[in-house]
Amino acid sequence: MTPLALRPMASAHAARTPDALPPSEPNRWPGFSRLPSSASGSAFRPHAPRLRAPDHREVHEIAGFRVEIADTRGFRREHEDAFFVGRFDPVRNDPRNALLDAFRDTDRITRNNDCGATCTVAVVGVDRRITLAHLGDSPAMLFVLSGETGDVHFQSLLRSHNTHDSVEKARVEYCHTVECLRLENNPLVDEKKLKKWLSMEDVTRRGRILIPDGGSLSVSRAFGDRDYDWALGRQPHITQINLAERLPGLSHQDRVFLVVSCDGLTEVPSQDFELAQRWLADCFRRTLKAGNDDHLAEHLITHAYQHSHDNITAMVTEIPNVPGYGSGAVVIGVADGHGGHTTARQVAANMSRLLCGGVMF
Repeated sequence: MTPLALRPMASAHAARTPDALPPSEPNRWPGFSRLPSSASGSAFRPHAPRLRAPDHREVHEIAGFRVEIADTRGFRREHEDAFFVGRFDPVRNDPRNALLDAFRDTDRITRNNDCGATCTVAVVGVDRRITLAHLGDSPAMLFVLSGETGDVHFQSLLRSHNTHDSVEKARVEYCHTVECLRLENNPLVDEKKLKKWLSMEDVTRRGRILIPDGGSLSVSRAFGDRDYDWALGRQPHITQINLAERLPGLSHQDRVFLVVSCDGLTEVPSQDFELAQRWLADCFRRTLKAGNDDHLAEHLITHAYQHSHDNITAMVTEIPNVPGYGSGAVVIGVADGHGGHTTARQVAANMSRLLCGGVMF
């Protein structure tokens, strides 16, 4: 079984003209946004001087899934992203516990690194169950193409870890208080350093974590970043999704795609994540309508390059809308480095070793 068994449907979509499409349907699933098939598309002026193909693209067939990966350095001097993909190790038949163990071990080997990395990992089973684990702001998104109308329904599956979130903000501010108390009670602390720490009343300004030497960090959970160890959360959030429950009444004509990426894919000048998702949904719609199913990740990268200055990595897999038999599952993950690529590469290598039995693709 392959998730692209429905590929003949794509040619049917491609053959339609806008006038031949049926009227858009009401939103079928609570919590999903919808881009109607009749929408005019992405109305923005790209600031990039030209479009460019991804620096790297690869495709794998694993456990009945086709996974396409594309990435580019973008406008950055260094490519700080890393990714990994493989078959979920059958010995570890509980994805949740396997992910928690993998994140715990990866934290152990990266905590003293100067540079840091966010990480999002998805274990996708042929039973249409998805288990996600993440630290930071690398997104995971679902896109559903309606086989009846051509509408695209989309939903973000994760919330970013930063101090715009009230819970994360309160946690970081509490950690700062505890850190100041520790410094005050330590006779070996330099007096100037102590004064700097105590004088910092707002350590979560503009959604970032601030430290006395003037540094700041945009995420509140990550690997590495030892200068921010006092504030960073290291425990991943685990999200488990049953697509049969999330998408009731899914037709055999509908097509479901999971995207795991670095935050460069959704970077827009307005910082409007909902707008970025709509642009991606439009890219999905146009790409599938043109019959370019095999190049979805590549087209997403090319699209995002028009408005993103960041490194851009996208991993796309189509999920069968009819559950399969057995326990086959694929692991896809991205590590988005900041301050250097060392931590991101360590994260990707260790996650692959622990979750995929060391089999690298």
